[in-house]
Amino acid sequence: MLVRIVKRLDRDELDELDLRRFKVGDTYDVAAQLGMLLVVGGYAEVGRGFERAEAADGPRRKKRST
Repeated sequence: MLVRIVKRLDRDELDELDLRRFKVGDTYDVAAQLGMLLVVGGYAEVGRGFERAEAADGPRRKKRST
């Protein structure tokens, strides 16, 4: 799940997770459960439109013929 961090994460709120790597304004590809936790907590927004932009910049994959 692609999310963009919109609010600084408080260490005390999610003690069981190490969230120091996340920086406000950056976009991360995270597991769906963590992504939903961040979105519901108001720390992130779903990365709408980012996937297509990143995919367009990446190398093209060859289609497999079946």
